[in-house]
Amino acid sequence: MMDMGLDIIGISPDDIDAHNKFKDDEGIPFHLLYDQSSKVCSIFGLSQNPPPDDIYPVRTTFLIDTDKKILGLWNDVDVSTHSDDVVSFVLDVLEKAN
Repeated sequence: MMDMGLDIIGISPDDIDAHNKFKDDEGIPFHLLYDQSSKVCSIFGLSQNPPPDDIYPVRTTFLIDTDKKILGLWNDVDVSTHSDDVVSFVLDVLEKAN
């Protein structure tokens, strides 16, 4: 997707060390943002709070255009097929735009 000129950004309340470890372990080439207070994650419904007050990020993908319009939303992420699903959707959107 990055080869197609798209920006990919991840965000979670995990700290910088956890982000760096995850990026290294998984070979992730894009930026991961640290939402220390979980404010952004809460606004977008990207966190869950099971007892006793732990915060866990919810894997969700938004495809947002340059006008800040949400073109796609995936909230049931299967990591084995997710990248292919999103790329197929993006290619379909681009094809329809031309």
